[in-house]
Amino acid sequence: MTAYSERYEDALAKIREIYSDLAEFKKGVKVKGKPKIGLKTTFSKKITYLDVYLFSLISGDWNPIHHDEKIASETKFGRRIVHGLLLSSLASTLLEEFPGLIILISVSFKYVKPVYIGDVITAEATIIEELPKNRFKVSVVFKRQDEEVSKGECLIQII
Repeated sequence: MTAYSERYEDALAKIREIYSDLAEFKKGVKVKGKPKIGLKTTFSKKITYLDVYLFSLISGDWNPIHHDEKIASETKFGRRIVHGLLLSSLASTLLEEFPGLIILISVSFKYVKPVYIGDVITAEATIIEELPKNRFKVSVVFKRQDEEVSKGECLIQII
């Protein structure tokens, strides 16, 4: 192992340790059985500023609406909001809970209400259509308490 790869592995281990303690992430459980219409997965997660910050590191999106409380307070939202794509990316967790190895083919989401830092989001995915070649259309809904904040559909293939 090279000095660079050792430093990389050390840094990665530290990030995993710190983030797993701070992320407040509830890992889902793989659903047993065969994929079929009506099969559902669900999980909840509190969205923290650490999530938003790390998403900005990965995506390069440093829009002040996500980071600057003063600027965000002057918008129609009144405070900082979570990246829409951060929320949408949580669909991966839902989809991964379906039986088998999941390949994401396409996604389409609509953002109905803003999500704020500190919100607890509950997500639910439901298989709504079976297609040829082990593909499935999946409905995804994100809620804050009982209020829908985002919804959409994903096309997956199970291999």
